[in-house]
Amino acid sequence: MTVTILIAGGGIAGLAAAITLLQDPSKRFEVPILEQDAYKEARMQGFTLGISPLGAAALKKMELIEVLAPHAGGGFYNFCIGRSDGSRYLSISKESLQDQIDLLELLHQGKAKLNRGILRNVMLDEIQKLDGTI
Repeated sequence: MTVTILIAGGGIAGLAAAITLLQDPSKRFEVPILEQDAYKEARMQGFTLGISPLGAAALKKMELIEVLAPHAGGGFYNFCIGRSDGSRYLSISKESLQDQIDLLELLHQGKAKLNRGILRNVMLDEIQKLDGTI
């Protein structure tokens, strides 16, 4: 028996819910997503999101963390480690990261930041791979 769960909105939370349901091994969920934007780049997606340990756990569960690791960063820098007050502790270019910092490990630890638009696009691509409908 198939259960249909309608998700209103293609933001980060709605897409995360859809991916989690579509990854269910029983394949019992049909998950249409209602989204007002006709295509990925229809609107500005904001700036960076701090990935907390709980957020990192959700990305791991959705099997997206490895895909996102090369994209860690956002704004005018490619990668940053932030302080709890929102200020930047460290920001460096992606080119200098390869020998200095393991982005994947920082994402696993919940200490990295991601561009909201990149995160949303990766999630939309994952939904398409899972045969979801938007």
